[in-house]
Amino acid sequence: RHHAGAFMKTLGEAISYVSDADVMRMKLSDLAVRHASYGVDVTDLDHVGRCLIYTIEKTLPRREYNPQVKQAWLKTWAAFQGVMEPALIAAKNPVADDFAYLNFHYVDQTHLSIVRTTWVQVSANKEDYGVDMFLHLFRLVPTLKAIFSFGAIEPLESS
Repeated sequence: RHHAGAFMKTLGEAISYVSDADVMRMKLSDLAVRHASYGVDVTDLDHVGRCLIYTIEKTLPRREYNPQVKQAWLKTWAAFQGVMEPALIAAKNPVADDFAYLNFHYVDQTHLSIVRTTWVQVSANKEDYGVDMFLHLFRLVPTLKAIFSFGAIEPLESS
């Protein structure tokens, strides 16, 4: 539960500085480097993104989750992933090219506004929704359980 809550807290922080590209690059790069030491791989970011979108869809009332909301979250995750991927690669391969940030994506104000508005609803119960997201992630990619200290689904489900 703690890591699920921490993930959602970090996501909220990332949303708050997504409009400041320099801060976002610095914070998410540091986060990626830290996670590289835990064994997180670039492909894991795809899985986390899919599970995050699933969680947002499951969390929001049906009438509020629409193609615009999905697109806003997809673009925002792409921005996060565009920073984290090259940082993960560089952390695992120190000779990686520093110009990898050329794939950085900016999130336009319309999508950012949608994400921030829907985040208010999700963040109200961020620990519970974080647990749901990790349970979905572990079902999707069971091998990821080994990366996390809490690894076992059973205690997570019963919390």
